[in-house]
Amino acid sequence: MGDEEFPRINTGNGFQNDLIATTNDRIKKQVLVTRELHAAVTTLDNSIKAFNAESLDQTDKLIKLTKSIRLLNIETSKQTSKLIKLTKWVVMLTVVLVIGLIIQLALSFK
Repeated sequence: MGDEEFPRINTGNGFQNDLIATTNDRIKKQVLVTRELHAAVTTLDNSIKAFNAESLDQTDKLIKLTKSIRLLNIETSKQTSKLIKLTKWVVMLTVVLVIGLIIQLALSFK
């Protein structure tokens, strides 16, 4: 930061007035920079709040998804057990049918 950014202002009304004008100019520049900084901080703060809200929303969705997967696993296990029992019944009935068929064939050849 040199004199080109903070030039001395000459009013032509003496050193004291030059100093006052220069000080006022620098205060105005500082106020402008402070406003820009405040706007940037506000934007960043809003972005952080939005990110946190989205992050919490995603966490809630993940929790719900995890619960759904657990329920799906429980229901799938129940249905698998029922399917295994049904398959055992079908196998037993098939064995009985085959035995009956063999008996019928044996009786028919006599």
